[in-house]
Amino acid sequence: MENTTIQPIKNIIFDLGGVLITFDPPGFIEKVIEPAEVQSRCHTLIFKGPEWIGMDRGQLTAEQAKQGMIERDPEMRPQVERFFQTWFDMFHTIDETVPILEELRAKGFHLYILSNYIRECYVYVRKKFRFFDYFEGEVISSHEGYAKPEKEIYECLLQKYNLKAEECLFTDDMEVNVEGARAVGINTIRFQSAQQFREELKKRGIL
Repeated sequence: MENTTIQPIKNIIFDLGGVLITFDPPGFIEKVIEPAEVQSRCHTLIFKGPEWIGMDRGQLTAEQAKQGMIERDPEMRPQVERFFQTWFDMFHTIDETVPILEELRAKGFHLYILSNYIRECYVYVRKKFRFFDYFEGEVISSHEGYAKPEKEIYECLLQKYNLKAEECLFTDDMEVNVEGARAVGINTIRFQSAQQFREELKKRGIL
């Protein structure tokens, strides 16, 4: 059950992956990794191991993470190297969400980013996608050393931009991250699709 807004919402906070930018690890692994019988093993090695978390927190560079993965499973070296050669191809704009940013800005809402994102990947998407121009501020996990759903990263955004939690609305495609925002008093919408998000905003009188 989503928490209800009490104070008027002034600030809308967006996650990136799965909301504004595509992020489908199994689908990407299936697309770029061969042979097919090692795809599941490769996915687990890359996305479920400590190195990915280390990159998210800014504790490891991509090169350090790659070497760590190879050391844990040397037989997967070709697949791991292939992944890191192509991983920026994972990221595309979710075009249906971008017009919502435009509408929110036109209505006078302040827009912010709060996302778990690897430093090298963030540098890439920040330069590539023009929708970042709609945002007034950002908190990125690899820059701060914290990651959602830890309360510190939500508090970091509130403190950095002098925001009141009850005046903020946060959207993320992962329930655990939505719950983390609720825990510090931020209003939330679990993002499932651009259309569903738009309808939720309408219900709240935001759009």
